[in-house]
Amino acid sequence: MIDNDVLNLREMGIHHSPVEQALMILSKAYPDMTWEQLEALSIGERDARLLAVREQTFGTTLNIFTTCPKCRQALELSLSTVNLRSPPPAEAKDSGHKFSMRIDDVKVRYRLPDSTDLEAISACMDLDQARKLLLDRCVLEIHDIEGKSHQPITKYEEIYSPDFVTALARQMAEQDPQAEVILNLKCAECENEWQALFDIASFFWTELETHAKRVLSEIYILARTYHWREQDILALTPARRKWYLEIATA
Repeated sequence: MIDNDVLNLREMGIHHSPVEQALMILSKAYPDMTWEQLEALSIGERDARLLAVREQTFGTTLNIFTTCPKCRQALELSLSTVNLRSPPPAEAKDSGHKFSMRIDDVKVRYRLPDSTDLEAISACMDLDQARKLLLDRCVLEIHDIEGKSHQPITKYEEIYSPDFVTALARQMAEQDPQAEVILNLKCAECENEWQALFDIASFFWTELETHAKRVLSEIYILARTYHWREQDILALTPARRKWYLEIATA
């Protein structure tokens, strides 16, 4: 994406939800796809595409800032996007995101979560309500060993046991591994080790916002100094813009 795309994205998406912001990025990078098609991507597929767009925009190195939960030491680490990729298993490619599996004495047919599901559960008041809603949306059919259908919503307490939820979540993670990227972290100060979830959608949007603010600052300085129009400043190559900025701020 060029700087003008970044500025437009930030302006359009600033008051939208994180899910919508992620889809806005993809709609700019994949203009041949409709909004409905982007929404229907599994979370892993969505994040894999976001990772690719991030590489094209800012490169393959990600600088991550965090804090040790034990000693509160501020930490900075660099990661490569290559190491964050988790290709789905071969059988998942032609599945249409729909799968079946057996859990104890029931057979479950389900689909992988997508952006519409994330948007739906974002309004939930607590984790249990969000989990129940996600199951109700993604579990398509449940049959017992005799073939009798159960309705997931009415049978939530009976069928969606902790073991059921754990088994289904594990299977979903295997079929859509890019949906959950876990970082193994270690504090250089106290040697504490912990894990953290990495969300490319929020990380990339934060980067875009930071970059947009920097570009706007550069436009302001150059416009004030040389009385150029915004579109003319954005038309400059990054190297040439940098040269003019150095002269203007010398």
